Amino acid sequence: MIRSVSILALALMLATPAGLRAQSSVAMPPSADKDVSVTTCAGFYLALTSANPGPNASEKRRAQAKAAQDELFKVLLWVHGYTTGRAGPDAKPQPLTSEWMRATSERLRVICADDTRATLHMAEAVKQL
Repeated sequence: MIRSVSILALALMLATPAGLRAQSSVAMPPSADKDVSVTTCAGFYLALTSANPGPNASEKRRAQAKAAQDELFKVLLWVHGYTTGRAGPDAKPQPLTSEWMRATSERLRVICADDTRATLHMAEAVKQL
């Protein structure tokens, strides 16, 4: 799981707008009790760009990457639940797979790609999926 999130983060980081990528040196805040729906596009990009610790990373950098991976998982888990619920009880269930996470992360990255959407909350961005 961590490896696939790291690979995903690296691939998506290459396509991240420069304005949002510049924020990637900031440590991810702990968010155990945070309402994921209020995570912004900027926060989502920060998690994407911070999830890969890189080679020979320090212990602090590995901890930051782990926090970013946890944040990405929380956002994607919330998005999965939201979109599954929105589809209704008669819809065919969408399995929560690494492929679904990769595709959904890419779609969210595209939605949030415009620097003017940095403050857009995931609750709004997910409606465009």
